[in-house]
This record gives sequence, structure tokens and C-alpha cells, in this order.
Amino acid sequence: MNGDVSVVVKAIAILRNHLELAEAEISALLKEQQPQPLKIEQHFPSELASLLNFTEKDDLIIISPKNYLGHENFARIASIVRDLGGSYVSAGKDSHFVVHRKAV
Repeated sequence: MNGDVSVVVKAIAILRNHLELAEAEISALLKEQQPQPLKIEQHFPSELASLLNFTEKDDLIIISPKNYLGHENFARIASIVRDLGGSYVSAGKDSHFVVHRKAV
């Protein structure tokens, strides 16, 4: 009877290992399906990123302010954009920053 118990214990251990592997694979698949933020957002501190909209268009990422940024926030954002090889496009209310997607 002891032999039967050890076989059952081994079978349960094998099943547990398979379930753990399946759980890891399912978790990875679920993470892939969740929308991922644009990589460029990671270059901005969260307090600045929350002030901006990030839009992909062709090979560009357009960064536009949600509201008036103020001088200090504008300067900080412009510095980050320049470091990424991007630039500012002055167009009145439609002014925005542009970064090539390859730079990110």
C-alpha cells in the first residue's frame, strides 16, 4: 500500500509542475494582449506624460499637449524631445512635438 501512495504523490507532483508551467504561459499570453504604452512615454516622467497625448502617424510619434503646459513643463518636454532627436512644430493651437519612431 505504501507503494501506491508514493505513486499517487509523484503523480500529483508532476501535475502540479505542469499546472505551474501552464499558469506562467497563460500569464505571458495575457500580458501580450494588454495594450502596451508607446515606448516614448517611458522617456517622460509620469507627471509630464500625463500632460501629453501620444499619437503614432506613419513613422512619426506626435506629442501634443492636453492643455497649456507653462514655461517650465514646456522646457522640460522640449529637452526630452530634443534628446530623442525630435523637434517642436509651432502651429498655433495645433502646436506639437514630433519624434521619429525609429529614435524610440
